[in-house]
Amino acid sequence: TEDLNSKLKSNIPFDFIEKNIAALNLFDRHHYEEVEEVLRELNKVKNTTIGIFSSGEEGFQRSKIKKIIRHLHKDHLHIFMFKHDNLRELFLKYRNCKLIIVDDFLDILHKIKESNRNTITVWIKRKERSEFNKAVRIVGFKPDFEIKNLKELIPIVKNK
Repeated sequence: TEDLNSKLKSNIPFDFIEKNIAALNLFDRHHYEEVEEVLRELNKVKNTTIGIFSSGEEGFQRSKIKKIIRHLHKDHLHIFMFKHDNLRELFLKYRNCKLIIVDDFLDILHKIKESNRNTITVWIKRKERSEFNKAVRIVGFKPDFEIKNLKELIPIVKNK
């Protein structure tokens, strides 16, 4: 099987694989069921603009958000291979904005809060990642909110 894997890797270009997998809409299952409903509700909140700060290969990430892209502001789509390495870009662009950042990585929220104390940090602690979430702690840092479901974000945004 190792020879077969080597041949496949050398003979099939990655962009071909990416385009064909994306065409199958395999990424729909990566959305939690409440995402579209929550985005619809948040778009009704006055003076609220919704963006995304995501990591991963851009083609795959765009395939994943294809279903919800109409709820996101096109100028606020930030997809990086490693978002940890691109926080500075985010800080600079939004330094004069009131931001609410939702993430499942506590260290991302911590770095964002260190850079801008006025940013509201929301740690989403999904059940599927419960072991990961239990293990992660940063001494001296507590996010402004901890939620288990994105629906819990609606009153946070409405009361900002």
